[in-house]
Amino acid sequence: MNRITNIVGRENKICELAIRQLGDKCAVFEKRYDLSSDEFYDLWQRGKMEDETDFFEWKALIEGINEWKQTREELKKLAIA
Repeated sequence: MNRITNIVGRENKICELAIRQLGDKCAVFEKRYDLSSDEFYDLWQRGKMEDETDFFEWKALIEGINEWKQTREELKKLAIA
């Protein structure tokens, strides 16, 4: 059981690092466009943003963060089980 705990802990650290690194990249766009990532993503989902390369990259970063957060939540469930 200790080995599983160690593996889950290591994977959780990887999730945290990925979330932080992607968040840092989002911060560049937030500053450039004076929008939070949440505001941008809402506008993007509603079709209110133009088709600019930056916006496609920003969208991908946000979705990557969301996927890593989902993975982190699944790891928490494993740790509890």
